[in-house]
This record gives sequence, C-alpha cells and structure tokens, in this order.
Amino acid sequence: MNIGEVIETFRRKKKMRQGDLAKRANITQSYLSMIEGNKTDASIQTLKSIANVLEIPVQLLVVYSLSSNQIPDDKKNAYYRLMPLVQEIIEEYFLSSDKNKKEK
Repeated sequence: MNIGEVIETFRRKKKMRQGDLAKRANITQSYLSMIEGNKTDASIQTLKSIANVLEIPVQLLVVYSLSSNQIPDDKKNAYYRLMPLVQEIIEEYFLSSDKNKKEK
C-alpha cells in the first residue's frame, strides 16, 4: 500500500470526508485527492499536517505503508511476522473510535 492509500484508508476509517481532512490540514481537496491517488508525493510537512488531523504519528503512516517488495529478502520473514501485529496495534489504538482502548 502506498502512503496515499494509507491516508485514504485512515480517513475513511475515521469517517472523514476528503474535503474536511484537506481543510483541517490546510491543503486543497484536489491536492489531497492527488496524494491519495498516488499522482503526487506529499512533502513531509504536508504528511505531518495530515497525520496530525488523523491523530496518528506520521511515522506510523510510513510504517503502515511498507510493502514486502521494499524489504530485503533476508528480512522478509521478520516483516511477515511483524506487520500484522503492527497493523493491528495501529488500528486498535489509533483508528478505533473506542476511547477506552486508547487508554490501555
């Protein structure tokens, strides 16, 4: 998954419209659409703004976007074991609407 797809996934899981995220991140909706569609790369500052609105650390956006083809062959076994756990943690603690889970 590329970073644009991750942003779109997180935005949708938070039931946020593209225009709302763009406005709160101080970017245009068309620019956000291009980022989500993988038609342009966002600057680190833009990614930080988007991550801030989504209430998730920007580093987790990057980790969530990792794919196996970016991992050296000798590290793929670890990747396949760790990524499901990392994704579960991100979804439970940063994307869940249940505030009690966030306090664990």
